Amino acid sequence: MTALKIVETLGIYGVLAWLLYLTVRAPENVPLRCLTVLAACWGVAYPFGLAAGQGSAFLVDDPLVSQMISSALLLVAAYLVSSQHRLQANPDDKLLPAFATIAASVNEYAFKEDARTGQILWWADTWSSLRRLLIALGLARYGLKHSVAHLFKALFDAATYMDLRRLPELFCGFRREKRRGPTLYPVACAPQAWASATPFTLLEAALGLEFDAGRGEIRLRNPHLPAFLNEVVLRDLRLGPSSVDLRVSRHGDDVSLEVLRTRGQIQVSIVLAH
Repeated sequence: MTALKIVETLGIYGVLAWLLYLTVRAPENVPLRCLTVLAACWGVAYPFGLAAGQGSAFLVDDPLVSQMISSALLLVAAYLVSSQHRLQANPDDKLLPAFATIAASVNEYAFKEDARTGQILWWADTWSSLRRLLIALGLARYGLKHSVAHLFKALFDAATYMDLRRLPELFCGFRREKRRGPTLYPVACAPQAWASATPFTLLEAALGLEFDAGRGEIRLRNPHLPAFLNEVVLRDLRLGPSSVDLRVSRHGDDVSLEVLRTRGQIQVSIVLAH
């Protein structure tokens, strides 16, 4: 470590020690507390970032992991400072809640049974969302592509009634009626990460996408597009350092494949297995 780095390190931890001293003397000072939290996270992140910048690691085996830890700690610091600032102005602020509030919510929904249903809501809702993905992948696994297309079309039709065509976390399971969309569930998250992954997983199941890194090959196993989808373009499908752009077009129950562009060594094939 150079003399400049030594001075820099001593300066950082000297400032942190001084801020901690001031915070202990005036714990009610919110701006000072925020500054101390920021400095503390920076102090913890500093050796990880310093090691990563030199191509080495600190307490871990990989410089990239050191960099990730450093970045995560700085992100935590930014969140804490922003949260303190917002909560000081509005104690009921929901955008950046305090960590204690987050911990209480996690404990409530991830570890306690709901009084009405007897289920642990976090895991029950997670399974409900993932089931839509797993059903499609399971049907595709057994070659039931027409069933995949049926499920794909049903969720596509439901999405046409949603704001910005984004599927919510869940909607009510009443019987489907003509010219009427699904009944929305009032407290469902919209958009929601699991729900947003559903169309991509359905497309993966319909096309039978398989990636074989060992052979450098992307396969479409028994591809089948639903009736509402005549053509789909897949850009930047990656396999290791290589990638490819594809166009899949529907012709009745059959499809055609066009390779638009390749980068690197990669093969693409359609596999028809009965």
